[in-house]
Amino acid sequence: MHGELLRYFTVGSAGRNFATLGFVAANWLGLLSVLLLGVLVSISSDAALRFLGKEKWKLVQRSAYVVIVAVVVHGALYQVLESRRWLLALIFSLLAIAVAVFQWVGVQSHRQKRSERSLR
Repeated sequence: MHGELLRYFTVGSAGRNFATLGFVAANWLGLLSVLLLGVLVSISSDAALRFLGKEKWKLVQRSAYVVIVAVVVHGALYQVLESRRWLLALIFSLLAIAVAVFQWVGVQSHRQKRSERSLR
């Protein structure tokens, strides 16, 4: 792109093929991830929790799920666009699946504990 940063985020008149659209989408997802991670880092303190209050703080913290999805899609797009070797794509996919499974198990465990507490 010869140092033209805006070209990473726009589709020029050159073409609207999968590679171009995927490249631009992957870059937007990467930018979204970086910005959201910056917000998450900035509220990761007791002072931020006190300032925002528990409900607002937790709402912002839940944007971590958006970051995870954006990073996985960003990575998957680059795996395809750069024609990575199948082993790298497999490792990336297995890591993404493992994160999703661990997250799902954690959510289920949290729901079960909450329902057990409400029955008491």
